[in-house]
Amino acid sequence: MKEDNKTSKQLLKELEELRKKISQLEKSTSVRTEDKNNSYQIIVESAPDAIFFKDLKSRYVIANTRTLEVFGLSKEKVIGKNDYEIMPNKEEAKKNIEDDQFVFTTSKIKELIKHMTNADGKEYWFHALKVPQFDDKGNIIGLVGIARDITESRRIQEALRESEERYRSLVDSTEDSIYVVDRKCRYTFMNKWHISRLGY
Repeated sequence: MKEDNKTSKQLLKELEELRKKISQLEKSTSVRTEDKNNSYQIIVESAPDAIFFKDLKSRYVIANTRTLEVFGLSKEKVIGKNDYEIMPNKEEAKKNIEDDQFVFTTSKIKELIKHMTNADGKEYWFHALKVPQFDDKGNIIGLVGIARDITESRRIQEALRESEERYRSLVDSTEDSIYVVDRKCRYTFMNKWHISRLGY
Protein backbone atom coordinates (compact mmCIF):
# COMPACT_ATOMS: atom_id res chain seq x y z
CA MET A 1 0.00 0.00 0.00
CA LYS A 2 2.85 2.28 0.92
CA GLU A 3 4.45 1.47 -2.44
CA ASP A 4 1.11 2.21 -4.18
CA ASN A 5 0.88 5.57 -2.40
CA LYS A 6 4.41 6.39 -3.41
CA THR A 7 3.59 5.54 -7.01
CA SER A 8 0.44 7.67 -6.90
CA LYS A 9 2.40 10.59 -5.45
CA GLN A 10 5.05 10.18 -8.14
CA LEU A 11 2.39 10.09 -10.86
CA LEU A 12 0.69 13.19 -9.44
CA LYS A 13 4.03 14.94 -9.26
CA GLU A 14 4.88 13.95 -12.82
CA LEU A 15 1.42 15.02 -13.95
CA GLU A 16 1.84 18.40 -12.25
CA GLU A 17 5.26 18.84 -13.87
CA LEU A 18 3.77 17.88 -17.24
CA ARG A 19 0.98 20.43 -16.77
CA LYS A 20 3.55 23.11 -16.00
CA LYS A 21 5.54 22.20 -19.13
CA ILE A 22 2.39 22.26 -21.27
CA SER A 23 1.45 25.63 -19.79
CA GLN A 24 4.93 27.00 -20.51
CA LEU A 25 4.84 25.57 -24.02
CA GLU A 26 1.40 27.08 -24.66
CA LYS A 27 2.63 30.46 -23.43
CA SER A 28 5.75 30.18 -25.55
CA THR A 29 3.74 29.10 -28.63
CA SER A 30 1.18 31.82 -27.96
CA VAL A 31 3.93 34.44 -27.79
CA ARG A 32 5.52 33.11 -30.99
CA THR A 33 2.13 33.06 -32.75
CA GLU A 34 1.36 36.54 -31.48
CA ASP A 35 4.79 37.78 -32.63
CA LYS A 36 4.23 36.13 -36.00
CA ASN A 37 0.79 37.71 -36.34
CA ASN A 38 2.22 41.11 -35.35
CA SER A 39 4.95 40.71 -37.97
CA TYR A 40 2.37 39.87 -40.64
CA GLN A 41 0.26 42.84 -39.60
CA ILE A 42 3.27 45.18 -39.80
CA ILE A 43 4.11 43.88 -43.29
CA VAL A 44 0.53 44.18 -44.55
CA GLU A 45 0.04 47.63 -43.06
CA SER A 46 3.33 49.01 -44.38
CA ALA A 47 2.67 47.81 -47.95
CA PRO A 48 1.84 50.54 -50.46
CA ASP A 49 -0.72 48.19 -52.04
CA ALA A 50 -4.31 47.57 -51.00
CA ILE A 51 -4.37 44.12 -49.32
CA PHE A 52 -7.53 42.42 -48.14
CA PHE A 53 -9.15 39.07 -47.33
CA LYS A 54 -12.71 38.25 -48.44
CA ASP A 55 -14.88 35.32 -47.39
CA LEU A 56 -16.99 33.19 -49.74
CA LYS A 57 -19.79 35.77 -49.63
CA SER A 58 -17.34 38.44 -50.86
CA ARG A 59 -17.41 40.18 -47.49
CA TYR A 60 -14.25 41.97 -46.37
CA VAL A 61 -12.82 40.18 -43.33
CA ILE A 62 -9.43 41.96 -43.31
CA ALA A 63 -8.53 45.22 -45.02
CA ASN A 64 -5.27 47.10 -44.57
CA THR A 65 -5.07 50.87 -44.18
CA ARG A 66 -4.38 51.39 -47.90
CA THR A 67 -7.57 49.49 -48.79
CA LEU A 68 -9.59 51.72 -46.46
CA GLU A 69 -7.95 54.85 -47.92
CA VAL A 70 -8.87 53.77 -51.44
CA PHE A 71 -12.49 53.17 -50.45
CA GLY A 72 -12.50 56.48 -48.58
CA LEU A 73 -14.24 54.73 -45.69
CA SER A 74 -13.55 53.76 -42.08
CA LYS A 75 -12.78 50.19 -41.05
CA GLU A 76 -16.23 49.88 -39.47
CA LYS A 77 -17.89 50.69 -42.81
CA VAL A 78 -15.84 48.12 -44.76
CA ILE A 79 -15.33 45.03 -42.57
CA GLY A 80 -18.19 42.54 -42.82
CA LYS A 81 -19.60 44.14 -45.97
CA ASN A 82 -19.40 43.27 -49.67
CA ASP A 83 -18.68 45.57 -52.61
CA TYR A 84 -22.38 46.26 -53.32
CA GLU A 85 -22.71 47.67 -49.81
CA ILE A 86 -19.67 49.95 -49.92
CA MET A 87 -19.03 50.94 -53.54
CA PRO A 88 -21.05 53.81 -55.09
CA ASN A 89 -20.68 52.43 -58.64
CA LYS A 90 -22.78 49.25 -58.69
CA GLU A 91 -21.38 48.10 -62.06
CA GLU A 92 -17.86 48.17 -60.59
CA ALA A 93 -19.15 46.34 -57.50
CA LYS A 94 -20.80 43.70 -59.70
CA LYS A 95 -17.55 43.18 -61.64
CA ASN A 96 -15.59 42.79 -58.37
CA ILE A 97 -17.98 40.13 -57.10
CA GLU A 98 -17.97 38.31 -60.46
CA ASP A 99 -14.16 38.19 -60.26
CA ASP A 100 -14.43 36.81 -56.70
CA GLN A 101 -16.84 34.11 -57.90
CA PHE A 102 -14.39 33.09 -60.62
CA VAL A 103 -11.74 32.49 -57.93
CA PHE A 104 -14.19 30.65 -55.65
CA THR A 105 -15.55 28.34 -58.38
CA THR A 106 -12.27 27.59 -60.20
CA SER A 107 -9.77 27.85 -57.30
CA LYS A 108 -7.55 29.75 -59.73
CA ILE A 109 -5.73 33.07 -59.37
CA LYS A 110 -7.43 35.97 -61.14
CA GLU A 111 -5.24 38.80 -62.50
CA LEU A 112 -6.96 41.93 -63.75
CA ILE A 113 -6.81 45.63 -64.47
CA LYS A 114 -9.77 47.35 -62.89
CA HIS A 115 -11.31 50.78 -62.54
CA MET A 116 -12.78 51.94 -59.25
CA THR A 117 -14.62 54.99 -57.99
CA ASN A 118 -14.51 55.58 -54.24
CA ALA A 119 -17.04 57.10 -51.85
CA ASP A 120 -15.70 60.62 -52.54
CA GLY A 121 -15.94 60.19 -56.33
CA LYS A 122 -12.16 59.80 -56.75
CA GLU A 123 -11.23 57.43 -59.56
CA TYR A 124 -8.49 54.81 -59.47
CA TRP A 125 -7.01 52.19 -61.75
CA PHE A 126 -5.54 49.04 -60.22
CA HIS A 127 -3.49 46.06 -61.31
CA ALA A 128 -4.95 43.41 -59.03
CA LEU A 129 -4.46 39.78 -58.08
CA LYS A 130 -7.09 37.67 -56.34
CA VAL A 131 -5.62 34.49 -54.84
CA PRO A 132 -7.74 31.60 -53.46
CA GLN A 133 -7.21 30.63 -49.82
CA PHE A 134 -7.80 27.13 -48.44
CA ASP A 135 -8.30 25.52 -45.03
CA ASP A 136 -6.27 22.53 -43.72
CA LYS A 137 -8.56 20.12 -45.59
CA GLY A 138 -8.11 21.87 -48.93
CA ASN A 139 -11.53 23.54 -48.95
CA ILE A 140 -11.62 27.06 -50.33
CA ILE A 141 -12.49 29.57 -47.60
CA GLY A 142 -12.01 32.90 -49.36
CA LEU A 143 -9.44 34.94 -51.22
CA VAL A 144 -6.60 37.35 -50.60
CA GLY A 145 -6.58 40.39 -52.86
CA ILE A 146 -3.59 42.59 -53.64
CA ALA A 147 -4.24 45.72 -55.69
CA ARG A 148 -1.51 48.08 -56.90
CA ASP A 149 -2.50 51.64 -57.77
CA ILE A 150 -1.58 52.31 -61.43
CA THR A 151 -3.70 55.45 -61.78
CA GLU A 152 -0.73 57.72 -62.56
CA SER A 153 0.79 55.41 -65.16
CA ARG A 154 -2.65 55.03 -66.81
CA ARG A 155 -2.96 58.82 -66.87
CA ILE A 156 0.46 59.12 -68.53
CA GLN A 157 -0.44 56.40 -71.07
CA GLU A 158 -3.71 58.14 -71.88
CA ALA A 159 -1.96 61.51 -72.28
CA LEU A 160 0.60 59.87 -74.59
CA ARG A 161 -2.16 58.21 -76.64
CA GLU A 162 -4.00 61.54 -76.99
CA SER A 163 -0.75 63.24 -78.00
CA GLU A 164 -0.09 60.57 -80.63
CA GLU A 165 -3.64 60.95 -81.95
CA ARG A 166 -3.20 64.73 -82.24
CA TYR A 167 0.15 64.22 -83.98
CA ARG A 168 -1.37 61.68 -86.37
CA SER A 169 -4.33 63.98 -87.08
CA LEU A 170 -1.99 66.91 -87.77
CA VAL A 171 0.31 64.87 -90.01
CA ASP A 172 -2.60 63.36 -91.93
CA SER A 173 -4.30 66.73 -92.48
CA THR A 174 -1.39 68.17 -94.48
CA GLU A 175 -1.08 67.69 -98.24
CA ASP A 176 2.66 67.12 -97.96
CA SER A 177 4.18 63.67 -98.07
CA ILE A 178 5.51 62.78 -94.66
CA TYR A 179 7.22 59.47 -94.08
CA VAL A 180 9.99 57.83 -92.10
CA VAL A 181 12.32 55.10 -93.32
CA ASP A 182 14.87 53.04 -91.43
CA ARG A 183 18.52 52.42 -92.42
CA LYS A 184 17.44 49.70 -94.83
CA CYS A 185 15.04 52.13 -96.55
CA ARG A 186 11.98 50.36 -95.15
CA TYR A 187 9.00 52.54 -94.32
CA THR A 188 8.30 52.76 -90.63
CA PHE A 189 5.73 55.55 -90.93
CA MET A 190 3.84 57.46 -93.63
CA ASN A 191 0.92 59.85 -93.61
CA LYS A 192 -2.29 59.39 -95.61
CA TRP A 193 -1.16 61.79 -98.36
CA HIS A 194 2.00 59.79 -99.03
CA ILE A 195 0.01 56.54 -99.05
CA SER A 196 -2.37 57.96 -101.66
CA ARG A 197 0.58 59.20 -103.78
CA LEU A 198 1.95 55.67 -103.76
CA GLY A 199 -1.43 54.48 -105.03
CA TYR A 200 -2.43 52.42 -102.02
